[in-house]
Amino acid sequence: MDELEHRVRTIAYRLWEEAGRPPGRADEFWHAAVKWLKTHSPVPPQVPAAAPPVAVAARPARPAKAAQAKANRKPARKAGAKRGAPPKT
Repeated sequence: MDELEHRVRTIAYRLWEEAGRPPGRADEFWHAAVKWLKTHSPVPPQVPAAAPPVAVAARPARPAKAAQAKANRKPARKAGAKRGAPPKT
């Protein structure tokens, strides 16, 4: 690895860490580091802005397991009722 690549790698890594180590954005930080080295600015450039979030349809909330189990349960039999006998009206 030559000296220029080492310097770019070091600056890109620092920018990446300052941005919170976002996955999948290595090229952005690499190009920002190259640009910074070309301009010889005493202060590194601002961290590249994150891409706008992609709209994702929200899923309906799932009931808690206990509430779901309770909802799926059969109603309790009345005391003295026989299994299979029609309910008293």
